[in-house]
Amino acid sequence: MRTSPPGDTLNPDGPGSGLWAGLNQLPEDLLATSGRLLAAMSTEPALTRARREMLNGLGLEVGSRVLEAGCGNGAALGDVLPLIGGRGHLVGVDATRSFVTEAQAAARRLGAAQAEYQEADVCHLPFAAGSFDAAFCDKLLVHVRSAREAVGELVRVTRQGGRVGAVEWMAHLSLSTARPEHEAGINVALRQSARNFSAGPNLARIFRQAGLTQVATRLYLAEAESLSDHPFWRAFLIDQLPLLVHAGFLTAPWADAFAADVKALDREGSFRAAFVIWTACGTKSVSSLLAGPHPGAPPPYAGGR
Repeated sequence: MRTSPPGDTLNPDGPGSGLWAGLNQLPEDLLATSGRLLAAMSTEPALTRARREMLNGLGLEVGSRVLEAGCGNGAALGDVLPLIGGRGHLVGVDATRSFVTEAQAAARRLGAAQAEYQEADVCHLPFAAGSFDAAFCDKLLVHVRSAREAVGELVRVTRQGGRVGAVEWMAHLSLSTARPEHEAGINVALRQSARNFSAGPNLARIFRQAGLTQVATRLYLAEAESLSDHPFWRAFLIDQLPLLVHAGFLTAPWADAFAADVKALDREGSFRAAFVIWTACGTKSVSSLLAGPHPGAPPPYAGGR
């Protein structure tokens, strides 16, 4: 197993591998695994609570225009629709084609004509400045090439006085293992798979550097006493292992030994795991406008309505 840490691990824009940023290139079976993991994460109780409370902090109203950067499979749709109503408009963008397809299917199932999803680079959004009343991202910044650029783009496309929000987690587990090297090794692999490992605890600083004011943050704890407490835990700790092996962060024998360790503890009732989640919300003020639009910014976004 590779054990060296990725680049500048104290820098929220550090050069980690960005495993999740290259999903379009994964073999089909591993891409399906990543989709199942994302679906499980989207309903984990602490992550769900964090997302819903962050959305409530955006000040959305019936008729609001909202952007979700890194929309994944459209998990936030059901939480956003009641806030914006039938006259609102949600636009979601993601760099992974299969996730966008899943989000589009979710919108069709819900009959959400006010939602649209498209493939796009969240660090270079195809929308003009001030196109939206609010913008947010959920578990995105840890994976993008630059957390500062991504938040800067969310600020740019939000109107003056609008709100920007983020949910982020730190990919480090407090985890029971019979062999200490298993807890240490899985956390090294998770750290290597992230581009911006410490984006979560740096949300307040990143938001303020982007010119946002009235920045408020909150901390949440996700925890489990069994792999069966929620589908997320088995998906993340067991089903995800082939992804980490494929990326070269773990060897297959090491991953098998780790899985056997965790499963044995689970059978005897000694499994425990936890991780930390952060949220942030801030307001776009006049100072947020000083940077101006990026070169070649498109004309104002008219949306699909």
